[in-house]
Amino acid sequence: MSAPDPYLITWDSCLADEDIGEFLSRLAALRRSLGVTQAQLSARTGLGRTQISMFENNRREPSLSVLLRYVSGLGGSVSAHAHFVDDSTEQ
Repeated sequence: MSAPDPYLITWDSCLADEDIGEFLSRLAALRRSLGVTQAQLSARTGLGRTQISMFENNRREPSLSVLLRYVSGLGGSVSAHAHFVDDSTEQ
């Protein structure tokens, strides 16, 4: 089974709608649905298999750069949008 070409993971929308653990669980489900093992993803991305397992089991949160490598290793891309808040007016 292959992913739609191209497919897109939206980081900011996931944070608005669910916690990071749920998002990482969905990524793990996507990896499995593509028939990619953690070892194969490790070889594709340079991330450690143990590191991948920790992310997928919500024992560690990846940085954005690591998330980009993870999704890229599955053949996808990530869209991330920064939202800036002007807190200079707060007292």
